[in-house]
Amino acid sequence: MSLKEQLDAQRAKSRERIPAETRVLMDQGTESLRQSGIVDRGLKVGDTRLTLPCPTPLGILWIRLTSWPRDRWW
Repeated sequence: MSLKEQLDAQRAKSRERIPAETRVLMDQGTESLRQSGIVDRGLKVGDTRLTLPCPTPLGILWIRLTSWPRDRWW
């Protein structure tokens, strides 16, 4: 079973546990966000994002560009 199939199965199980009136509200909220255009403005596979500055324990700030999502996670 592929990861997508596993996630789809988990999503279906989760929806069964959520009361119907809550699912309606969640679906309305999701559709509202889609219509707002937020999906079109979000990062796509392969897009480059800027990592926010983060101080190290020594107080040094670093900023780096990365590709999202990563091919591998370590």
